[in-house]
Amino acid sequence: MSAGLRHIDVGPELTRSEWEGADTHELAHGNSFPVGPVERQLFYRDDLHAWFIYHGSAWVSLQAPVFVPLSTTEEIWRRGDSGSSPFTAEIDGSPSNTEVVYDNEENEYSLPDPAGFPQWGKVILHNITRGSSRRIVGVNLATKTITTETSTDNWNDGDVITIGSQTCVDVLPGHDYSRFFDIDLSEEVPATATTALIELYNCKAGAAVTSWQNNVILHPYHAHSGANERWTTSFPQDWMGIYTFTVSVVEQRICLALSRLHASTLVLLRLRGYWE
Repeated sequence: MSAGLRHIDVGPELTRSEWEGADTHELAHGNSFPVGPVERQLFYRDDLHAWFIYHGSAWVSLQAPVFVPLSTTEEIWRRGDSGSSPFTAEIDGSPSNTEVVYDNEENEYSLPDPAGFPQWGKVILHNITRGSSRRIVGVNLATKTITTETSTDNWNDGDVITIGSQTCVDVLPGHDYSRFFDIDLSEEVPATATTALIELYNCKAGAAVTSWQNNVILHPYHAHSGANERWTTSFPQDWMGIYTFTVSVVEQRICLALSRLHASTLVLLRLRGYWE
């Protein structure tokens, strides 16, 4: 069994032909990995239609990566007049199961701006006080209201909320939480996806930028490492850049950070496909 083979019961006596016969053995399979695996153990996931091997600390897929292109023009994420991340605030009053009103905010312009633009990527809003989170559906800066997917949590007045990632943590001086925030891609990206092909637009108009700055940074959804950052820089006025990046997908999420952006800056992300 530890090799990934399962012997089928053939009765009290096992002949040599039965031992060697293909019809008396099958490869181990199921919808979840077995408990207590050993190195070199094989297992077929029926739900994922893929072979895996245990390499001593984790199950690794044996399937060759397949690229799945997407033709959708809908955006993962958009923000006009962007500011540095992360947004942090306190809940003002008792939130409903779909709306959170906030005050005492910082970096408000790092919130997503879905109004008028279809966006299926969902930024994760973390409640530091309660240790739970919601996925953001919409934002109204005029009323300081964040619309979320329906939740049954116990959020309350005065709770501290932030979009700062609790996984990809990179806290800059003067901030309390990570500059990176999490974007959930599960509406379009399956659990089997390993890498996303991201198209990033970074448009700048207005006063000249006099220095180079790492102003849009992508990172996988795991512990922060500078080696895993994928970033663009700001340039002189009236400039637009279109970049294509590959980013590892972990738990159907990626991370994004905005740093020192100027007024009249538009940043948007589109997904062009993924590997699984």
